[in-house]
Amino acid sequence: VKGRNGDHLMRIPFECELCHFRNLNKRDPMLGDRKDGFTLMCLRRAFLDAMWSRETDTVIGNLRRIQRDYSDTSRVVNIGNCLPIMGNPEVRDRIGMGPAIM
Repeated sequence: VKGRNGDHLMRIPFECELCHFRNLNKRDPMLGDRKDGFTLMCLRRAFLDAMWSRETDTVIGNLRRIQRDYSDTSRVVNIGNCLPIMGNPEVRDRIGMGPAIM
């Protein structure tokens, strides 16, 4: 299971399990620590479950629609780049990964 092109547009911002770990614990995982390793595994599973809760055809269709709308709109108005940016410089659990791994 892996992320698909367009998943980040489906209201779940993409962040790797390392970033989710840092958001939850305000530190890096300790290499060799079983609890940290298990937490990383749970975070990856929860995040992929959240991403894959949408059908692939839905993700692809929404991506194509957004691309088409953005192209059409940029021909008539100045909007800059208004699409979601992947990643987040703020360290906090903003999408609920803590409760997701409980």
